[in-house]
Amino acid sequence: MPRRVRLARFAIPLLLLAGGSLFSLLLVEVGLRAVERLSRREVPAPSDNPWTFYQYDPVLGWRPRSGVEGFFQIPDSRTRVRTSEQGLRDVEHAYAKGERLRILALGDSFTWGYGVEEGERFTDRLQLSLGDGVEVIDAAVTGYGTDQELLYLAMEGVKYAPDVVLLCFGTEDILNNHNAVQYTYPKPYFEIKHGALRLRNVPVPPRESPWHQRYGLPPDAESLETQPMWQASADGDAVRLGKSLRRFLRRHFATYRFLRDRVWTGLHPQPSEGQPSDAAAVLEDPLTEALLLRVRQVADTIGAELVVVMIPYREDATQGQESPAWRGATAFLEREGFHFVDLSPAFLEAADPRALFLRIDPHWSPLGHEVAAAALADQLRRQHLLPTPHLLAARPGPG
Repeated sequence: MPRRVRLARFAIPLLLLAGGSLFSLLLVEVGLRAVERLSRREVPAPSDNPWTFYQYDPVLGWRPRSGVEGFFQIPDSRTRVRTSEQGLRDVEHAYAKGERLRILALGDSFTWGYGVEEGERFTDRLQLSLGDGVEVIDAAVTGYGTDQELLYLAMEGVKYAPDVVLLCFGTEDILNNHNAVQYTYPKPYFEIKHGALRLRNVPVPPRESPWHQRYGLPPDAESLETQPMWQASADGDAVRLGKSLRRFLRRHFATYRFLRDRVWTGLHPQPSEGQPSDAAAVLEDPLTEALLLRVRQVADTIGAELVVVMIPYREDATQGQESPAWRGATAFLEREGFHFVDLSPAFLEAADPRALFLRIDPHWSPLGHEVAAAALADQLRRQHLLPTPHLLAARPGPG
């Protein structure tokens, strides 16, 4: 048999196989693009997107936008949101402090008020309960963990010269604190090196995945780069080439986006190395403990009293018990002499704990915020955590 004929016998099936594979990939690509187009139609309008109220920040990952207004929609509710000139979901608060005792509340979506109107949140109700002699400032930012709250306090919160800092803490923060990516948004994180906290992933890489997609972005060189460009290694050119190739594939091929954002994530977890696999099963987490100690140190430098507010979740309240992580966190706070308020007893003692949460979304309902505010105000008074005017006058100022 002539050589040309033998080559043709092998080449033709290979060409048919390659052609069939390319055709199949083309069909998959067309199908995935159609699905993406349909999924975008199902996403609420920009005014209904919670991230409308935030913008990229190279240190914090994201920060509030100032002076915006719109609607925030979740399955349970559609609430109006407006932000102050400082980006807070609150009334205007000047940096300059008046004569009133000032309380600064830091937290995530629970404190920000997922699913409830401004005025229904526990910070708003706390303001009413404590009266005109106290000024409560809600500086919560959706999605923040203890690490970002620490950075926000040091960069922005100190400008308000608070007398009391309420650090609202939930066991999900243990996971957040180990993440370099949260809800597909790159973020800063800390690690412990030689017994000290070291900030990583700053400047934070900009987010490149589709904005309508909240979950699924895997960690890679685009999101987990921890070295500034001026500290790039000798193989920096290869790294940049790889990043450029991935960026090109992500922008132009739906198949690549699907494989990276869905399949890859299913095989590889998001958290950075060393993250606890299940926050509910963690009794102690050295990183989170170090972050809490650092927050207290920052509060001390400005003469503020730090109070950790323990945020109960639906599963704990409805099951009538506290998780191991909750017990570990409270044990740490007691051991280190923190002032803290545990809101779980008030939730566990409620006649119907389920009514304290939204029907579908796991955040607190207006009733939950009401119960939290009453318990918080009571504990602040019982523990004498609201300084009297003569004690405030004796406190050292910032710096």
